[in-house]
Amino acid sequence: MTQEPKAPYRAPDVPPAKRTAPPSFERAWDDAADDERALWQLTMVCIFISGLLTVMWRHLGIAAFGVTAAWMWQRFRRRTPSKIRATVDDSGLTVRFRDDVMLTTTLDALHNIEVDSTAVQRVTYHQNVGDPMPDTRVSGDVRVARLTARMADGTAHRLTTTATHYDACMESFGKLRAFLRAHGWKPVDER
Repeated sequence: MTQEPKAPYRAPDVPPAKRTAPPSFERAWDDAADDERALWQLTMVCIFISGLLTVMWRHLGIAAFGVTAAWMWQRFRRRTPSKIRATVDDSGLTVRFRDDVMLTTTLDALHNIEVDSTAVQRVTYHQNVGDPMPDTRVSGDVRVARLTARMADGTAHRLTTTATHYDACMESFGKLRAFLRAHGWKPVDER
């Protein structure tokens, strides 16, 4: 009583369909130096003052709310995020940052994509009750990084003009290398 199985134990050795490489790579880039806490604090102060004016002088407070809302709308409407874009075509690799061309090269001339990172120690001020002078202490490291391209002649080209947080840079680094590998590029140590 042997029956043939309805499905084979192993799938036949059929090569998988080759996926086409994506035509371009695009990633948002957050500037590490662009801290919006001061902007949000200013916005909250404007809303608070508008609320106080509404209590004292209703029409003046409503006008202040309108001015604050118009300022916030204008500020955030015109702000476009920074992006890093890479495209590979017949002429080679083109990397753009904020619509500026940062690098144009062939894939063979590109030896490696690297991360240029630095650590910054911030000084914080502490003053306890009863202390005559504030105390300064060094806080932990804040790591920022940017992407660079190492060329065949040994030069390094920055792919971004600003640095971002280290973790975000490492994520973009991995995705950019995966994009380039999909187009047939290999780092120089794997060639």
